[in-house]
This record gives sequence, C-alpha cells and structure tokens, in this order.
Amino acid sequence: MPILGEALKSLGLTGHEAQVYISIAQKGQQTGYEISNATGIARSNIYAALSSLLDKGIVYKVTKDPARYLAIPPEELKDKVLHSIEQAADLVIENLPTQKEVQYLVISLEGEELILDKIVYLLQHAKATIYIDGASTDLKFFAPYLIQARNQGIKVVIISLGICPVEGMLVYENHSPATWIVSPGRPIRLIVDSSLILTGELGRGNLSRGIFSSNVSLVMTTKHSFTQEIILAEVRKAFEQEVTDRFGTDFSTIREKVSNSQK
Repeated sequence: MPILGEALKSLGLTGHEAQVYISIAQKGQQTGYEISNATGIARSNIYAALSSLLDKGIVYKVTKDPARYLAIPPEELKDKVLHSIEQAADLVIENLPTQKEVQYLVISLEGEELILDKIVYLLQHAKATIYIDGASTDLKFFAPYLIQARNQGIKVVIISLGICPVEGMLVYENHSPATWIVSPGRPIRLIVDSSLILTGELGRGNLSRGIFSSNVSLVMTTKHSFTQEIILAEVRKAFEQEVTDRFGTDFSTIREKVSNSQK
C-alpha cells in the first residue's frame, strides 16, 4: 500500500486523500465513519479529505443520510490528472515570457534517470532526423519512440553495439566485444535534427554522466564521429576477414597504437 499511496501523492493527492481514495476504490461506496475505521484516520481528517476529493471530482456523494461516497475508477483518475497537467502546461507556455530562441552551450546531465528523460524528450520532439548510437539493450528501451518517429516520417539512423532490436530503419550493427571501451557504463550518443546532441553513458545509476548541447562545434564533431563509425561499419561488413587479418579484431592494433600515443 505504501507504494500505491506514494503514487497517488505524486498525482497531487495528499496523504489522507490518497488513503481515502484507496479505501473507497477497493471496498466500494462507504460512509466517512466506515472509511475512518478502515484507515485508522480520525473522522475530522477523513471529512476534510472527502471535501477536497469532492471538489476535485475524484469522489462523489451518492447518498445523503447517511452520506456515502463513491470513487471514480483509476482510469478516469488518470485521464483527469493528465488533462489537468496538460492545461497547466499550456497555460505556462502561453503566458510565460521566454527568449525567442534558446541557445544551449553545454549542459551537464547527472544521473541515469535525467539522461533517459532527456533522450526520450528529444526523440519525441524530433522534426527531421535522428541519429542514435548505443548498446542494443538501451536501444530496446528507446524502440517505441524510434518507431513512433519513423512512422511520422522522420529519418532514423541507428548504430547498434550488438544485434539491433529495432527493425525497419537504417541500422549499422557492431558485433565486436568493444573491449576498447574503458568506462564501466554503456556509451550513448544522439543527434537530433542536425542541431542538438546528447552524449554520455548509461548503466551506472546516479553516477551516469552526460552532456546536452546545441553548440555548433560540438554538433559537427559528433556528426563527424557518427560518419566515421558508419564508414568503419561498412568497411567491416564488406572486408571483415581482410580487416581482421590486417588490423586485428575491432581494429585492435590501431586502437592500441592510439592509446599508447596518448600515454
């Protein structure tokens, strides 16, 4: 019950309102006295919560003597909350003065949840193109948003470390063990509409880090990196054995040479 109560509180209900709603939704119409006995909340607090829930349209009074209350179904509560949030957000958008054009330099993103939320937002608001590079496990999480973007006519290009879980798009798969990745996290890169980039890592919880930017130089550098990865993927695909014989698995001899030159 604590998890359910916390979920309802995140939807805007107080602790007492959440308990009252749960009691009525589970047991059907009840009096304030019955709800008090079921929840252990003092009757004065019960009636205060019921009054507030009545004002919000979340419960109805179905009889008068004694007064009995009935809760709206959870599905209707969801629609009501979403509609309320949408109205409030529209009001903010229409009335809050902002700069005509938001210029992002470099914004640090700390924590996996924040990085995931930002990626989902960018995927949902893409207008023309999406280029994404990441582990197949992470791409599976983003699959619904990538499919939605493709169905809206947006060009989606994927570079997948492992077998890509998303079909019907331009995909470049890299099946190498990626032993050259030194970070304990999983790299993720994203370019949206050739103007916004997000790069970082997933898989480290609150320790995951990333950056988001519309800085032209960073966007161009990231696009160049994507281009090189696509070229290497095509080279591996066409000349896999020759490349392995000459440069080692996953260009290991070249990567080792580069790593040694940086020490």
